[in-house]
Amino acid sequence: MAFNVTEVIAYNDEGGSFNGMNASDVPVDLVPGLDIKFNAPVASSSVLSYAVSLFQTLPDGTSTSPVDITLIQPSTDTVRIQSSTQLIPNASYNVYIPSGTFGLTSNEGEALSSSFTFSFNTGTAIVEVEEPSIDVTPEIDIEQMDVIPEDLFFVSSLPDPDSILQYGSGIISANFNGRLPVDAGVSVSAMHPLGYIFETNSLWVKYMQEPIITGGDILISSRIDEDELVEEFGIGFESRLAKIGVDPLASDSIPYVTKTAKPEYFLDFDVNRIFNVSFDIDVNELKSDFNFMGFLNPFYGSTRELRLDIGPFVNDYNDFTLALIIHRHSITADQIWPHTMPLVVPTRISEYVAARAKKDILATFFTSGERMSALGDLRISGKDVSSYLSEQLQALDLRIVALESAISKGDHSTSPYTYYSHKSLPVATTSAAFGADNDSDFSSRPLGRSLEDK
Repeated sequence: MAFNVTEVIAYNDEGGSFNGMNASDVPVDLVPGLDIKFNAPVASSSVLSYAVSLFQTLPDGTSTSPVDITLIQPSTDTVRIQSSTQLIPNASYNVYIPSGTFGLTSNEGEALSSSFTFSFNTGTAIVEVEEPSIDVTPEIDIEQMDVIPEDLFFVSSLPDPDSILQYGSGIISANFNGRLPVDAGVSVSAMHPLGYIFETNSLWVKYMQEPIITGGDILISSRIDEDELVEEFGIGFESRLAKIGVDPLASDSIPYVTKTAKPEYFLDFDVNRIFNVSFDIDVNELKSDFNFMGFLNPFYGSTRELRLDIGPFVNDYNDFTLALIIHRHSITADQIWPHTMPLVVPTRISEYVAARAKKDILATFFTSGERMSALGDLRISGKDVSSYLSEQLQALDLRIVALESAISKGDHSTSPYTYYSHKSLPVATTSAAFGADNDSDFSSRPLGRSLEDK
């Protein structure tokens, strides 16, 4: 059974509970909180600050402002949202939990099958009126604000630097080591990972919202409404929309996380893009920056499996490089496959991509004598490595040709492909057997050789 949300529980001022999804009159103090219940125990290691987001929908309806929240686990199958400050009366809020590695997971490591989101409205706050006193002068202590450090440096981000997204959240969040100046700038650019100049534009970047700076955090997201989508792509853009975790992705998809009633789409990162994020902060002499890769399509492989299959020869390559090798050969596999690619990718496709990628990596070592002299702490002669790699490459060439032939015929086999480069041993063999019945009673035969016989 898939890991998912079963209900959301809100509490009124008297402590009574009611359905919190799309609810009205949720108390502004959010006490004891909003309880999100799941159909399985939630892994406590996944209950992190970025796993659940609470946004206030602003009056203009076109952007949101994040709310500082705390997550706790009152029970194994429940995650409770508590707000650090009172919510705004008569306001709209949206809760978002991404699917994949950035969201909540079960104790078994299973992520949500699709991103989960719901909205609610707060009620009217109960205002306690106090009699003013002329004897008391209110004190405003502006010194309570944190001082901006002399040098701010980048600490962490979501997505992580150099990450390759499997599931996206549509949000870039960066954390620094102290309070940021209000005029801190953020610029985001995108490029095609394989260097296609004509595909360097990005819908996410074009409709990026103004960065929200709170203390040492910067958060930016991207939204687009239907009118803008029609302007960009014309009537029929709906066929290209793909909700992350629900709809299959294509190379021309418009990924989005959620949709408001307006309707307006909360965009996810474009398919086949590398995003470069740069921060411009006055107190820093150098710009802080990082990059990450969005969804790659087609992508019929896994960087982890490739590393496991190749072994120490792959240590010099980062995940970006491996992912692009997989992506490039996935494009070739797509062209060879005679049918529309099914949602469950055929086994022969992934085997073909893995074999081509492995050959690429091993061939670079085969042509470089210097890199063959040592693998980690193990020193080994170039001749031995050359002999080993030569055999591996020959075997991979045969495997690639066979798999390419199978793919071109639309092979849907699910069993692993095995290439037998040698004949097998005979099924039946003969050997010495003891016993007179088999005419091999050794006790009745001379087993030695006598000199007298000569």
